[in-house]
Amino acid sequence: MTTKQSDLLATKPETKKALEVLRKFAAEERAFKELELKKKEAEATLLQAMIDNDIVKLDGDWGYITRAVRKSFKGTNPEFMKSVLDTTKVGAYVTLTSQLPEGVTQTDTQYLTKKFKGDI
Repeated sequence: MTTKQSDLLATKPETKKALEVLRKFAAEERAFKELELKKKEAEATLLQAMIDNDIVKLDGDWGYITRAVRKSFKGTNPEFMKSVLDTTKVGAYVTLTSQLPEGVTQTDTQYLTKKFKGDI
């Protein structure tokens, strides 16, 4: 497309309208990204406070926030291998014996689950 063609396209009313919609969308998208960043910071602060004070669940008439733990395993123990590590089998072994199999490491990731009621 030449410069003349793009200038001609930009002067059409439907193109102007579409460009304005895209500009508004870009502004909204920027605002959303800033809000998303603030949300992540607030969640990290809240999670750390819940860990520091050994709080598992915050509950109220507004809803609830729960601290949850996700366990993941890595290793090369042949007893627990398929084509990759059978994490279900490792998890059952840990539950039964309260210890990890040889050659397997465990990583715990803490995160928040949230449910809010109505408008807050």
